[in-house]
Amino acid sequence: MAELNDKIVDKRIVERNIKKGVISRADYEKHIKKLADVADNAEEVSLLGDAAAEADESPAEEA
Repeated sequence: MAELNDKIVDKRIVERNIKKGVISRADYEKHIKKLADVADNAEEVSLLGDAAAEADESPAEEA
């Protein structure tokens, strides 16, 4: 069995690697359980961009 590395367990191709026998499902599950939870390191971003965010913050124009 190949040494576990990011290319083998990449979530985009891991199912293919399991089917090919490159990694077993059990080894993959073990690997996933070892990963640290880094959700607290995430930063929220706006998909609208800076200009749209600034427009939302500006006071409404009076008619």
